[in-house]
Amino acid sequence: MADPSSSLGYDWFYGTYQYVDADGVTQTTHDMAPDGRSASGADLVSSAIVHRLTTDLLPLIDSEEDNIEYGEDVRRWVGAGLTADALAARAAALGPVIERDPRVLSSEVTSEISTAAGALFIFKLFISAQLRTGETIDRVIGVSDVTVQLLAEGR
Repeated sequence: MADPSSSLGYDWFYGTYQYVDADGVTQTTHDMAPDGRSASGADLVSSAIVHRLTTDLLPLIDSEEDNIEYGEDVRRWVGAGLTADALAARAAALGPVIERDPRVLSSEVTSEISTAAGALFIFKLFISAQLRTGETIDRVIGVSDVTVQLLAEGR
């Protein structure tokens, strides 16, 4: 249950959701939880990390060009013809992106290209983040051309 007094914050939960549209086609979106649930603590930070890895720029009134650099949309890497080494280098560069969140003290990101025929995800990112509270969160996210999905989590 979300705790409004958490030192890491309290907010609406953000994540990846699938729904069936009026034409019967399954769609994927990144947004607040449709059920209105909230998150706090490490769950909130985990949600923020996924948001940071799906959003390059955020609109901000009165900022230069009306946007600020927020994160890195890793879905843009799909189709770039990345080798395992090139993907590993890009993944390692995500640490400082995640650390833009003041609740994250340090982070490390490694990667794995999916080689199985018909794999659901083109690559996976393994994220380990040390929070300012001393907690460590570990997440695995799968990336395809249409979604970034949380596959595993642990503390």
